[in-house]
Amino acid sequence: MRAARTAALCLTCLMLLSGCTSGSREPDELTVVRLAAADSDGKTVTVTAFPAPLEGGEEKEEGQETRTGTGADPAEACLMLASDGGSFAFLGHTEHILVGDAMAGQGIRALLECAVLGDSMRPDAYLWLVEGDTAAVWGQAAGGDNGAKKLSAYCTDSGTRRKVMAWTAAQSLNRLLRTGVAPVPVLPAGGGEPEGYALLTEEGKAGILKNEDAEGLELLLGQTCHHTLKAGEIVLEVVSVSTEVEPVWSKGTFYGVEVTCRLTARRANGSNWAEKNVADAENELKQWAEARLNAVWEKLKAWNVDGGELRHRALTASAWQTEKLKADWPDELSRLRIAFSVETHIDF
Repeated sequence: MRAARTAALCLTCLMLLSGCTSGSREPDELTVVRLAAADSDGKTVTVTAFPAPLEGGEEKEEGQETRTGTGADPAEACLMLASDGGSFAFLGHTEHILVGDAMAGQGIRALLECAVLGDSMRPDAYLWLVEGDTAAVWGQAAGGDNGAKKLSAYCTDSGTRRKVMAWTAAQSLNRLLRTGVAPVPVLPAGGGEPEGYALLTEEGKAGILKNEDAEGLELLLGQTCHHTLKAGEIVLEVVSVSTEVEPVWSKGTFYGVEVTCRLTARRANGSNWAEKNVADAENELKQWAEARLNAVWEKLKAWNVDGGELRHRALTASAWQTEKLKADWPDELSRLRIAFSVETHIDF
């Protein structure tokens, strides 16, 4: 009897693994998704998927097929999306998640928890905010699944330096829980290239940093993208940045923080230079960085968001005085004393 039961159990497992059941799906019914868009109308959440073409299939720039799911929250929307239509939408290969402007304004913690803690989207999918429009519209304008390739090219080093810093859903959730704010690269409506960063909190969107402010945030976080500037007669490319945050104490009392930013630049190909111009170039590079650090600090103070993770980094730097620092850290950034110093090096 035991042998018969064992044989029956093994047969059942083989049937399930081979798909020989009435509810099974054949492999060609599986829809793989690399780009997903999340939007909200204030009451419900809609997740739009842009299926990847089948192997050997044609990729289309326009008229991309889409799959949608709507629910009370991102998790329910993903569940409805996965079972929509005649095939199973597999979100486990999602590389990029677009967030609509309206949804970002309501907070993205539920979406991040869905991606990181749920079993739908990937925790290491990159997060993007679509400014002034829905995420689904940007996805369509960018060519559907082809938009995932474009986004990957923006934020990775592939022959040329990256154009924007991007963070995964897991990194963004970690930052949100640790500091109360998560920076997310911004995409303009209409499928354009990234232009700056949005600072998202649990309550919504604190603000958007662009141009010099966006560059200042990168410096403050100790990260860099493709920056080229003319320093006197020399054209420079910033190739590396590291930033340290150190708490300053005065007679056992927390006084403020000192931020040291170290930059390395190199001469752009074909740029003329002379030994006597090096000192001038280093000075201009220093002024360039100082101006951007001070510009972004003014925005962070005005919005009262710690987008540079100053508190967390100061706590890390003074682990032996953690409780004292927590107690003395000001509730408003406008009351925080801060001093920036920039060190530069030009590699010729």
